[in-house]
Amino acid sequence: MNPRKIIAGTYLLTRRTTQRQFLLRPSKEVNACIRYCLAVAQARSGVRVHCVVFLSNHYHIVVTDVLGKVPEFTEELNKLLARALNCHHGRWENFWASSVQTNQVELVDAQDVLDKLTYSLANPTEALLVSHGKDWPGVRLYRKGDYKAKKPKFFFRTEDAGGKLPDTTKLVLTPPPIGVQAKLCDDVVKHAASAREKVIRDRAHAAGKTFLEASKVKRQGIYSAPRKPAQKRGLSPRVACRDKWHRIEVLRRLSDFISDYKEKRLRYVAGETDVVFPAGTYKMSRELGVCCEQL
Repeated sequence: MNPRKIIAGTYLLTRRTTQRQFLLRPSKEVNACIRYCLAVAQARSGVRVHCVVFLSNHYHIVVTDVLGKVPEFTEELNKLLARALNCHHGRWENFWASSVQTNQVELVDAQDVLDKLTYSLANPTEALLVSHGKDWPGVRLYRKGDYKAKKPKFFFRTEDAGGKLPDTTKLVLTPPPIGVQAKLCDDVVKHAASAREKVIRDRAHAAGKTFLEASKVKRQGIYSAPRKPAQKRGLSPRVACRDKWHRIEVLRRLSDFISDYKEKRLRYVAGETDVVFPAGTYKMSRELGVCCEQL
């Protein structure tokens, strides 16, 4: 497996549950738990959150990583959610799909960010769950502002280990880098998502398909899963970029990073401990303290 290059930037993060089960099925308790775990992960990593959409068996989150700590954000979020919701559901098995880790796609340009925001927000409609995204009963947030998050009583103790988790905190959503003034971002994103949803609705109606709707979504069993088989062994892109030549350049830099990293790692393993790894090296820097180039 090739190493991941962790640098400051904007990303689409996606993770799915084990066997695509509906372990994230919307409910008052599950939604509150998701908000709280998101807020804690954000506070501990410093990641800027722009958009959050949790479906019953996976999530999409668009973030900007300003400190090169997005793996800390996903690690904290996935760990807290798995433990808390396993407790809520009375289960002990793996919560997240073990064969696929959190997918992290770098969004290169402003249009690429808007595309993924739109894709994420329209996902409940794309999946034929609700005809309009605003009717999704789960966590679906994109408007800038502070969202109150209260510690769920079903898992977190009043005085947790070290007493470092607050009873009440906030999830902060900030305007995404889509090339417009911050005060206009919400409206631009809303319009783009609504337009995509209309295309999906028109296509569904033309094909004679119907939407499940929110009330039935909330009644689905947590051990149920989509009937349609998941796509397997497909591409797992690391970069989203409409501009062909910009995309080629970004992929070339990523290829250079991978080659450089592998060469430096071989030298390090051979005993050359003062080798300097390329900028973006994360795991070895965090766990072994290796030296890295500066961007």
